[in-house]
Amino acid sequence: MRSQYLDKTKYNKLYSVMQYDNVLALRVALETGMRIGDVLALRTSDLRARTITYTAQKTGKSDRKVIDKQLADELRRNSHNGYLFPGRSGKKPRTRQTVYTDLRKACDTLGVSEHITPHSTRKTMAVDYFHEHGLEATQAALQHDRSDTTMLYAFADLLDKGGSWRKEPPSEKAAPSWDSIDAFARQVARYVVDMLRECNLVVKK
Repeated sequence: MRSQYLDKTKYNKLYSVMQYDNVLALRVALETGMRIGDVLALRTSDLRARTITYTAQKTGKSDRKVIDKQLADELRRNSHNGYLFPGRSGKKPRTRQTVYTDLRKACDTLGVSEHITPHSTRKTMAVDYFHEHGLEATQAALQHDRSDTTMLYAFADLLDKGGSWRKEPPSEKAAPSWDSIDAFARQVARYVVDMLRECNLVVKK
């Protein structure tokens, strides 16, 4: 099942029943839009003042992200053996599975029916960033090659409707697969982008 969008204001409830180290990782991901694997791989040398410098594992692209001062200070205090997110042994970084498992347990504890994973933070960041800065800036922030891919994130609050904060019985009518929803949304995104380009509202990269 694909990761779903979660309103930014609801993350604090999840944080309240999660391990502090995992919360820190999600806060960085939520604030920057970085993939959780890139967040967990950060070394202390990657953080200077409030600026994170990193190379994305998936794209190979280098980028810089500026984070809140309080968050930066917490990261420094939490660092060990050169890692901002040390694992149990302290010799390797924390794993994605560790964060995922803790987050899913928190969702079960609070009865969150949306399928929330660490990647959900990327969707949440994209929605907020899109409303404030527009499509092109969001595409650059997420390091997407295609603007229609970015739109799946930027409109995730609309595409991922249907979850709730209490568990409900399944509907008698089978829900469409996430693959079919993703394919449909991508077609819509491409159409919208083409229309915007015709109006000179989106510059083709």
